[in-house]
Amino acid sequence: MPGQFGRPPRDGPVNRAAARRGDTAGGDLTLRTLAGLKWAFLASAAQALLSLGIVMVLARLLTPEDFGVVAIAQAAVALAATIGRHGLGPALIQRFELTARHLAEAHTLSLAAAAALAAAIWALAPWASGALGEPGAAAAMRVLALVTLIAGAGVVPEHRLRRALRFGALMAVSIAAKVLGYGLVAIGLAVLEQGVWALAWGLVAQQAVFTAAALALAPPPESAGAAARERAELVVSGAGFSAVAMLGVSWGQTVRILIAGLFGAGALGLYTRANSLALVNARLAPVLGSVLLPAMARRQRHTGRLREVYLNGAEILSFAAFPASLLIALLAPEIVAAVLGPGWEAAAPVLRLLALAGAAQALRPLSVPAIRALGALWRESWRRALSLALAAAALWFASRWGLGGAVAALCAAAVLLNLLLVHLALRLLGVRPAALAARLAPALWTALGAGAALWPAAQAAREAG
Repeated sequence: MPGQFGRPPRDGPVNRAAARRGDTAGGDLTLRTLAGLKWAFLASAAQALLSLGIVMVLARLLTPEDFGVVAIAQAAVALAATIGRHGLGPALIQRFELTARHLAEAHTLSLAAAAALAAAIWALAPWASGALGEPGAAAAMRVLALVTLIAGAGVVPEHRLRRALRFGALMAVSIAAKVLGYGLVAIGLAVLEQGVWALAWGLVAQQAVFTAAALALAPPPESAGAAARERAELVVSGAGFSAVAMLGVSWGQTVRILIAGLFGAGALGLYTRANSLALVNARLAPVLGSVLLPAMARRQRHTGRLREVYLNGAEILSFAAFPASLLIALLAPEIVAAVLGPGWEAAAPVLRLLALAGAAQALRPLSVPAIRALGALWRESWRRALSLALAAAALWFASRWGLGGAVAALCAAAVLLNLLLVHLALRLLGVRPAALAARLAPALWTALGAGAALWPAAQAAREAG
């Protein structure tokens, strides 16, 4: 069975009976999901602490321009990952039944796509960097093309682990990649005053360690012969996931490109570092989404159970996200000073706006997995396309008020996207908006009360030095 990485029948599905029951590998799905959430949250917390420590060191060794140049290079290569990691990989998870032929075909497709995309990035890097207004980013783009190439070999192993809810193993892999790859390489090269190269080669090393460890834990199956039907099924479902992933990545990278073009690489460096500190919306969504997608996909034929999961999860998430986002917004200057150090003061207003927007996006970790588990990928796509167009127009229009105005417009567009996704999820699950509002109200009042008490105390502390 794929959940246990055994050898399924040559042409048959993997444990149809278990799939019909909604179980993974015949075990209790609820317990496996809770265990997956535990490990995913531990991994996220460890990643957040490691990232915080690494950023605190790198921010004192490198400049905002260094971070901005690498962010521009990442913007040019990020779309390459959507075909494999965000296209074929989630397609493996969402399938109700999976065979060895699906796995073998997915591995072949991901390797071929990664090689083609890496070659295209290498060839087009000078043109792309010039078009983005930062010719010096071309060399960094070519280095980051290696990330795309290496990641292609890890798509199937990583998503086999995710489908099996083996997030404890993924936690170990992610931490090893962060410490042995990015941490050691990036900090070591930064100490040697390598600037942009410290960040670029750190990302390559991180991906190399992650892929090698994933392959060791879940080696891809050998080819089972011609599998045209399985290939077509993966391409069709993968296209839907690729569409929503490309729009999601396009959102982030379009924002980066516009900020760099309007305000320069230094402003982009401020934005990316502030966004990394808005931990609520930056960390919570991928953690929950990574666990809930495979769990919800197993129960895609039981919307009643999914409805209860959504409402209960919304209540829990709101109590976690609303107060935390407000706390980050109120203490943004102190957080920036403590984490990033001198020279980054301009990131505080940006962090405050992103944190408040993160509170309004608290339900995205529930809405997105529910939509995708139920197969409504194209309905999600047009909502993302609409919000992307509005975000680009609003950001350009608001740029006359500086970086703060542009980020405020971007946050408004992000809140609109969240509302559209929540509305779609409620329709698919048959949940009334009033029922959701009743679950969110206690957390909202709690956050407002805490903010009203904290604000005067913070102001008095600042005045007292």
